[in-house]
Amino acid sequence: HAKLEASDVQLRVALTSANEGTFSLNLVSGLGSTRGFINEFLGIKAADATISLARWTEALHESDRDEFRRTDGVWRWLQTRGRVSEFGRDGKPLRISGIIADVTERRELEIKLAQREQQLENAIAAGSCGIWEIDPAAPGILAVGPVRDMLGVPSEPEVISLEFWRDQIHPDEREAVALATIRMMNGETDSVDIEYRLRDTRLAKWVWLRSRGRL
Repeated sequence: HAKLEASDVQLRVALTSANEGTFSLNLVSGLGSTRGFINEFLGIKAADATISLARWTEALHESDRDEFRRTDGVWRWLQTRGRVSEFGRDGKPLRISGIIADVTERRELEIKLAQREQQLENAIAAGSCGIWEIDPAAPGILAVGPVRDMLGVPSEPEVISLEFWRDQIHPDEREAVALATIRMMNGETDSVDIEYRLRDTRLAKWVWLRSRGRL
């Protein structure tokens, strides 16, 4: 009995640390049980809980059954895997059991990656030498594409400091580029369109670039 309790505690800890939980649902009675972090989503304090199918359904997003709403109002992506674990005497499915995992971070990374790949594809198709992005909350330039080779920087890390970028700009245009960037970051304007010279380390010479962007 002691070993069983210890094993149960270990299972609960593992499920919590991995943002995973288990569920079991009786298809006839509509009652089931949940264990692990999924109870947090549903506002249930107990580590193990009995739940009805109706209560479960209320937590589902109206337009997307793959999402659940936690009690703190945050929408998260969940992956549910299960199978029929018990059959009735007539051979019909009686109970399904499975695992629920929080895959929000993975989904968000996949979405960002797809967006970035599409941006790069569009930029290259338009004859561009790259794309850029600035986050005012974390100053730095996220540059993607051939422009990184021009600057002589590796593919990682992606973010380039504003100081490094400024130093690669021709002295005659540095002030104008800095002013245009600062104005946009401060919200004084919602777009920028400026031409300046950037040092191409591969050719050891200055090349003219046109940089366009918007909030």
